Amino acid sequence: MIERYRDHAANERTYLAWVRTGITVMVLGFIVEKFEIFLASLTGLLTNKAQQLGQSTAAGYVSLALVSLGVLVIVAGAVRFFRVKAELAAVDEIRFHGSVPALVLTSVLVVFGIYLLLYLARII
Repeated sequence: MIERYRDHAANERTYLAWVRTGITVMVLGFIVEKFEIFLASLTGLLTNKAQQLGQSTAAGYVSLALVSLGVLVIVAGAVRFFRVKAELAAVDEIRFHGSVPALVLTSVLVVFGIYLLLYLARII
């Protein structure tokens, strides 16, 4: 039997949740990119004008930022996984440390969510 198996399994499940979240954020970046192209095509069809299918600068930056943020989420999850794994392997008593990277990444995701909401509402 592996010592502290439940703790190691919980750590691995948490890491996989970080990876899923990172992948989801990266996919959201691709969706923003494709949605901009879809809107340009739809506008061209409705106005009977040939629209250039280029992307707006804001959508390009948001897409790039979201994909980069997704990569950062996965890296932060991996760092956390290995730190907790090492703490579980130590025989000393484990003290919980608040996760500053998790709080920062969560805040950034909330800000991006608000930005995308405003963008879709055409306020920005």
